[in-house]
Parts: sequence; C-alpha cells; structure tokens
Amino acid sequence: MKRSLPLLLANLVLLAVFLPGRSAKAADALLYGVIKTQLYTQAVSAVSASPLPANGFVFDALVIPTTNYSITNAILGTPSSQQIPLHLVTNGTALIFQQAFSSQSAMDGTYPGPSAGTITYGMTMYAVHDGVPNGSASYAPSFFGASYPPVPEPNNLPAAQSIDNTRDCTFTWIINGSTSANDGVQFVIRDYSSNNVFFASPFPFTSNALNGLSDTVTVPYYSLPAGSNLVGDLTIVRVAGSPNTNAYPGATGAAALAINTSFPVATRPAAVPPVLRFTQKHAPFQVSYTGEANRIYHLLSATNLVNPAWTNLTNFSTSSGSYTDSNSLHNSRTFYRMQVGP
Repeated sequence: MKRSLPLLLANLVLLAVFLPGRSAKAADALLYGVIKTQLYTQAVSAVSASPLPANGFVFDALVIPTTNYSITNAILGTPSSQQIPLHLVTNGTALIFQQAFSSQSAMDGTYPGPSAGTITYGMTMYAVHDGVPNGSASYAPSFFGASYPPVPEPNNLPAAQSIDNTRDCTFTWIINGSTSANDGVQFVIRDYSSNNVFFASPFPFTSNALNGLSDTVTVPYYSLPAGSNLVGDLTIVRVAGSPNTNAYPGATGAAALAINTSFPVATRPAAVPPVLRFTQKHAPFQVSYTGEANRIYHLLSATNLVNPAWTNLTNFSTSSGSYTDSNSLHNSRTFYRMQVGP
C-alpha cells in the first residue's frame, strides 16, 4: 500500500509541541529533524503484519516553518558530509527530503543512527527574519534505548471491509512489544489514490492524543465516504535522541524512529433511503417503513415544518417495522421522517 507521507511528517511536526524546553522566542522555524520509518502492511486474511515488500524503509528530513514560507530553503548535512537540499512543498508549509530503501541495512548504510552510536545530522535553514541559522538533530542509543517501536496490528480486519458509515465504528489493535506513554500513536483513514484524509486521531503528544498504551479509537459516523475502498494507517513514533533547543533558539531539532502499519478498509454502499408510509391515516397515526438489513433507523416527528423541532419517537434495527404514535391524538397535525443512523 502507498505510504502517506504527509501523515508521517505531521507526526514529527507535533513533536515540537511535546518536546520540553522550547524557547518562548518566535523563530522562523518550528521544527526540523530526521525520521527513519519502517513500513508494514496487513492483509485482511493475515494474522499479523508483514514488512512492505518493496521500499519498506524510508528516511525523511524536514523543516516545518512557523508560518508559510518563513523558511525558504534548507540543506541537510549528513554524517558523511553530504549536502542535500530539501524541497519546498506547495504553500510553503514544509521543506522535505525523502529516500526509500529496500532494506534497513541499506538505509542505515546511507543514513546511520542510532545503531551506530550517537549520530548527528545538521540542518542549514534560510529564514526570512532569522538569517541562516544552523541546527542539528542527533540519534543517541542512550536515549530511552533509541530503538524502533514495536509493530502495531489492527484486530478483526474482515469486519473493517463492510463498515456502515452511518454509525460510529470502533477499531482496536495490539502492539507486539513494549511501549509506553512516551510513544506517540496516530490512527488515520485515507483515500488510497489521493491520500485525502477522512479521519485522523489527534496528532501525537497533543491533547487527547493516543499513545503507546492506547489500543482503541472510535471513528465518528459519517466521517468516511460510503462505498469506498480506503486505507488505514496505524503509526507509532518514538523520539530517539535528546531534542535540540539550543542551536536555533525557538525551534526544536529532533531525531525519531517510527513504525507504520497500513491495512485495507472498505465501507458499505450508501444507505438506500427508507420508504415511509401511513398504514393508519387517522389518529393515532400508524406509520411503517421498509429499508435495509443491518442499518439503524430513527423515526422522527414534528408538528410543523416552518420551524420544526424533530423528536425521536423510536429506533429500529430491522429492515422493516411499524409504529403507532399515540401522541398524534393530541396534535392537529404531525409530520414524520426516517433518519438512517447513527
């Protein structure tokens, strides 16, 4: 499955909020750093996630400006003294460099750390107000072990292939290894071809965000498009070196390791509008409906259509049913409608 680059970059963007010791001084850059990611995929029928068969190891370097275009250019300095320019993305919201590899050894050979010891990457930034600040981000084996987080695996993927988008949907997962609240987690559902995001849990290390102890998330009703084949991403991010808040005051340099598991998600076709009819046309009115199986229906009523206050009379979970409205004996007129979900 295709990797969603913007989502993994967003994980790093928000590390700047989490990392301690940030200066109150406004800087043209919010965050700069590097991230090494291992990509996994889990098929519907699989009992566990598997490494992505091609280009499953990705190195990213990035700079996140405080405001759009406040950093106009940036150059990554590697431990081997390479000077690599970063690409300014549309709207000036980030500068990035990315390279994919077929193996971890190939990635580590080109971009070492943290297995090779303390490894430092430099970043030269060309700022609108701050001149040409130089920063650095380091991988350090002594920093919480500086190891990749374990692989997350979603549960019950067969059920995730027929999601009713008119109802809340809860996803759960297991993590095959040790994690803590210091690890960041994000759950995302996106379009396969365009990477358009339909649902994303709060960014790691922000208020109400998931962490390494989390194992469930609820996607609200109507968040996902009906009749669509989608991709879920479950990402764990781990800071792998002491953050640098001194080199460029006001900005944070960070080195991180991440694991991302992608998996298929599919939604049911759009709900067929239920047919509502009167089966008793005098008070008390009796109405009946026909719809679809495995949907939730709500019968609503109001006494006017100028400024209606719709009241839920009852709920149905079957494809057909009827209801006698005793309250209609006390109203001069009553209007009815059916709502599908949540």
